[in-house]
Amino acid sequence: MELSSVILISLALTAQAAPAKKPKPELVVKALEIFEACDHWYGEMGDQSDDRNSEILAGIAHDCPEAKTAVSQALKAHPNDPDLADAALSLAENSHYDLTKTERTRLCRLSLPSYRRHFAKTKNPDWSFSNNCPEQAKSLYGKRALKLETNDDGE
Repeated sequence: MELSSVILISLALTAQAAPAKKPKPELVVKALEIFEACDHWYGEMGDQSDDRNSEILAGIAHDCPEAKTAVSQALKAHPNDPDLADAALSLAENSHYDLTKTERTRLCRLSLPSYRRHFAKTKNPDWSFSNNCPEQAKSLYGKRALKLETNDDGE
């Protein structure tokens, strides 16, 4: 058998062994897109001009209630999606989503594997995960767990 035939057979067997990644349902994809629009505004918060700050606040007021609705509906249909769990936790962090303690704990556990993979790659603790899920963050990051720090004014 020629080397090229062996390579082709090996590639074919490898392709069969690795299952195709199942695409996310459309409802989940759309909810995550809407969430990203809301989350984008929070990435721009800070020292901006007054006009830009007004645009950011208007964007939050427009996009975040829609994100809450979309993520909530998608979570009801797909309660074990880790990306939706992360989106709900982020919305809750910014006061756009109300979570019971039980639901927060469930979402933290659901999102833990993705944060574990991220930490394994980057060795950087995630501030948002630490803030939203302090128990899981402590077990994941150990002494490197991030804590919210205050300035001298207590803010």
